[in-house]
Amino acid sequence: MPSLRRSEFLNVLALSVRGRVVTYQEALTAWKPGIAIFGHQELEPDGEDILAVAIRLGISAYDAHFVVLAEQLGCSLVTGDRKLANACEGRCILIEDFSRGTAQ
Repeated sequence: MPSLRRSEFLNVLALSVRGRVVTYQEALTAWKPGIAIFGHQELEPDGEDILAVAIRLGISAYDAHFVVLAEQLGCSLVTGDRKLANACEGRCILIEDFSRGTAQ
């Protein structure tokens, strides 16, 4: 995860509560285990890769950090951002689909 992972995870949880995808209590319950999963494994993707993905997909460089790492790690990116999920079809999973186990 990029070093900004904690802030992003908190933001996803906050947006999910505000969007009534999860309850506040569910967000609190997810916080510590969600952070613990990654321990101290922070990775910083290459700036050139971030720029290329941001331009290719028409997304922010901020979002591209996560997309690049998901690509490098060969995993899906769970997001609450529908625009990002649409731009990265096949790489991103909407958080509501992930939380319900309906992600493809």
